[in-house]
Amino acid sequence: MNIKSILLGFAISASLGSAAQAANLVVNGSFNNVTIANAGSQDRFGSDGYVNLADDSGYLDGWIVKNHADITAQAWYYPTGAADTNPAGGDWYDGWAIHGPANGSDNGFGLSPDGGALVSIDGGGDYRASLDQTLTGLTSGKTYEVKFYWAGAQQSCCGGTTTEQVQVGFGNSTQSTAVWNNPENGFSGWFSERFRFVADNSSQTLSFLAIGTPYGQPPVVLLDGVSVAGVPEPSSWVMLIAGFGLVGATARRRRLSAVAA
Repeated sequence: MNIKSILLGFAISASLGSAAQAANLVVNGSFNNVTIANAGSQDRFGSDGYVNLADDSGYLDGWIVKNHADITAQAWYYPTGAADTNPAGGDWYDGWAIHGPANGSDNGFGLSPDGGALVSIDGGGDYRASLDQTLTGLTSGKTYEVKFYWAGAQQSCCGGTTTEQVQVGFGNSTQSTAVWNNPENGFSGWFSERFRFVADNSSQTLSFLAIGTPYGQPPVVLLDGVSVAGVPEPSSWVMLIAGFGLVGATARRRRLSAVAA
């Protein structure tokens, strides 16, 4: 076996390793899959699949709603992404819709870049909540990138200015987005975020905690398109680039030889 074959083999191995590291470790990051049997005892269902999620709800496949305050955690699931409309019926309070064009607020509200379903999480006072998932298959000491879309919004029940922010937890580490200052009936637009964390264990909790003010408006955070993937090691990239360069050079030499012949 010559050196070219060896380097090409390394390049292929590096490519496969990088692809494996880039695999999304999050289950149901677009929130399209749900299981009614896993709903919490305090969940409230509207028609058309709309759900008010409360403490320890597992209605969203792979996710759990967690309480971070004194009263019941509050989050909401909008299956179509049309969160500024209310379902036709069911046990759903009309004020839970998001301010948007469908209810008279020309604030630019619309679907996230991920499209489809989305979740809103209460960030205010006694109802503050997080959306959590346990990740498995991690490598201790390895760097992982968390990507997601979020937006600051307000519910149609209320008025006034608010602030919104997302705190992302990865095991024992946390990072936060910037604080968004929302005008009355406002919508921030969708932000794309990327945070990098180093794993401490093979299994850790990924958490999205909504933080907002003031209590009771309420300030809500919209979340969609969550993914987590390993960050390729620098050595893998070097070997991959070198291998592809070698393949390209070999192909060029073959073409030149063919022309000369």
